[in-house]
Amino acid sequence: MRAYVAYPVELLTIEQKEGLSRKYASNTLHEIKSDIYGCCIKLLTAVHPIKDRWEEVLYFTSQIIRSHGCLYVIEDKTEGVYRVLYGVQSKTAFLFNIDYYGWIKSLALSLAGDIL
Repeated sequence: MRAYVAYPVELLTIEQKEGLSRKYASNTLHEIKSDIYGCCIKLLTAVHPIKDRWEEVLYFTSQIIRSHGCLYVIEDKTEGVYRVLYGVQSKTAFLFNIDYYGWIKSLALSLAGDIL
């Protein structure tokens, strides 16, 4: 049996991650750190419904704790539909044009699993 994946995951190098972080720095109005199974996962987004849902569902953690992983949720139609980029070394994911919170939560849990 083959699993269905709605979004392919592309791997990022450290250099690509740094470039994307700079490119989308002004596109991340909200920065929220949450505790997921003891991992500090930072959400960076300008998408208000995603930020609101993240805050409703996940536990906050102190903003002074260094993040173990980051999740950028970005709306940018030039990046295509449902694009996911992941930096294995940096533990950073870029989620483009994903508005379904279930996928975002599942990727946040996967990120925490990778860290653990």
